[in-house]
Amino acid sequence: MVQASRVRLAEGECSVNGCDGPVHAHGMCRSHYDRWRRSGSGARKRRMSRACLACGSFFETERRDKAFCSARCRKRFQRLKAEGAAPNRTPQPLKSVLWEPRSNARVGRRGSVPTGFWTAEDEWNACSHTCPVCELPLDRSVDVLSDDFPVGAWRVPLEQGGENSLANRIVVHRRCA
Repeated sequence: MVQASRVRLAEGECSVNGCDGPVHAHGMCRSHYDRWRRSGSGARKRRMSRACLACGSFFETERRDKAFCSARCRKRFQRLKAEGAAPNRTPQPLKSVLWEPRSNARVGRRGSVPTGFWTAEDEWNACSHTCPVCELPLDRSVDVLSDDFPVGAWRVPLEQGGENSLANRIVVHRRCA
């Protein structure tokens, strides 16, 4: 191992959190210094959790392009893709998504989410034009960035068992949401 003449060995511990190795250069131990030289950062990459496209189980990865938890799931997805039965390949990597494993899926099974669609105009027409939280009148002519601008919200949030329908939507001030 050859050290450059300008690299000074110093006393102390590595400046990377969780490492107590002896300082080699730039306030880092030898392994973190080498990592910094190769990648520009002494710390490890940030880990993220995402759902496997084939089986639906969550796994941790440091790579943004890793979509499968194992080689077995990757091969399974490739077989489904060749048959034309592969699921959507673009999930949101950092969001918790409820996936049903393919082994439990049945053809023609209807989902529990209704297929009702509505717009902000539909929400406005269905409301009483009064904020149910602060009971002040709603006004759509105010600035969009204002706290008084009316926005849609869930009466009972979906995470708490609320229904995904227009009847479960209310219009409130942005500050009341």
